[in-house]
Amino acid sequence: MAKLSLSTAFLVVAVLFVSSVEFGAAQDDEEDYYEVLTVDRDATEAQIRKAYRKLAKQYHPDRNKGDEAAEKKFRMVAEAYEVLSDNTKRQTYDTHGKEGLSDQQQGGGHGGMGDMFSNFFGGGGQRGHQQQKAQSLRLDLDVSLKDLYIGASVEIEISKQVVCATCRGSGAKSSKDIKKCGTCGGKGFRLVQHQLGPGFVQQSQQPCEKCNGKGKIVKTRCTVCAGRKVVHGCDEITIDVERGMRNGEEIVFPRGGDQMGDMDVIPGDIIYTIRTAPHKRFERIGDDLYMNLALTLTEALTGFKKKFKHLDGHEVLVKRSKVTQPDFVMAIPNEGMPQHNFPSVKGFLYVRFTVILPTSLSKDQKTGVVKILDNKAHSEL
Repeated sequence: MAKLSLSTAFLVVAVLFVSSVEFGAAQDDEEDYYEVLTVDRDATEAQIRKAYRKLAKQYHPDRNKGDEAAEKKFRMVAEAYEVLSDNTKRQTYDTHGKEGLSDQQQGGGHGGMGDMFSNFFGGGGQRGHQQQKAQSLRLDLDVSLKDLYIGASVEIEISKQVVCATCRGSGAKSSKDIKKCGTCGGKGFRLVQHQLGPGFVQQSQQPCEKCNGKGKIVKTRCTVCAGRKVVHGCDEITIDVERGMRNGEEIVFPRGGDQMGDMDVIPGDIIYTIRTAPHKRFERIGDDLYMNLALTLTEALTGFKKKFKHLDGHEVLVKRSKVTQPDFVMAIPNEGMPQHNFPSVKGFLYVRFTVILPTSLSKDQKTGVVKILDNKAHSEL
C-alpha cells in the first residue's frame, strides 16, 4: 500500500512539473513587453495603464471578429500588461528578461519542482536555496550646504551592465534556440543515489552539469551579447536630496547596480553618501548654523543694524542697541538648518561678532577716546 502511494505521488509531481515547464515555454516570445505596449522603459504605472486600455480596446476580439492577428495581438497586450503592471514581475523582467519570469513561475533555476521531489525521496541537496546579492556600489555625492537647506534633484548617468534588449536576457538568438536540456529533462537537476550500506540507499539531487542547473540549453547564442545575457549600458537616475539631510547620510537605490545574467544573483544596491562642500559664510553643526559677523568699533559701541542673505536668498536682519563685546554670540531662532523629515522646524543661527579696530588714531582722536572711555573702562575692570 505504501508503495502504491509513493508511485501515485511521484506521478502527480511529475505531471505538475511537466505542466510547469510547458507553461513557461508557452510564455517565451521574442517581442519586448515595452514595445508591445508602445511605452518607454521608464514609463509610470499610469502611462502603462493608459497604453494598455488603448491597445486592448483596439485589438479586442469583439471588434475584430475572425481576425487571428488581432486576437494574437490582444493576448500579447494582456500578457505584457500583466507583467508591467506588477512591480515585482516588472523588476524581474527588467533585470532578467522573460527567462527570469519563466524561472520564477517554475520555482527558480535550481530544481524548480525539484524541492517537491526531494520531499518524497529524501533528497534536498538544493533545499533552502536562496538568491545571492551582488556587492553594492558605494559612491560619494558632493552637495552644497544650499542644496541641503532648500533641497535639490541631481541627475546622474551611471555606466553599468544591463539586460540585453535583443534577447531579453535569454542569451539565445531567438526563442527557437532555447531547448530543453536532454540530460536532466529540463528539471535542472539529477537524482543521484548514494550507497550508505547494505540495503541502505540515499537519493539526493544535484545540479545538472550539462545545463548548469538551468534546465535549458541555448543552441545559438545571441549575436549582441554573445550569450552573456547582459551588455554594457547606461542608466540615468535622479537623486533627490531632501531638506535637512546631513553629511554622511546615505541615499540608497535598491538593486540599482549591475544587472546580472545569472538568475541566482540579485543586482546590488547603489549607495550614495552625502559629502557637504565647505561654505564661505556658514558652518553647520547638527541642525544649527554658525557664522561670523564683523563690526566696526563705532558699531560695536553705539549699536547697529545689518542684513545678510541666507542660503535660500531671504534676508536676515541682525541688530543691537547695546555695546557689543568682541566674540559675543547672538542666537537667532528658526534661522538654522531645517530638520530632516520635519523641514518646517529649524535650528538656531549663532552669530559670533568680531570687532575691527582702526589701524591708527590721530593725536586728537586719542585724546577724545581717553576722555570718553578711560574712566568707563576702569570701572568695568
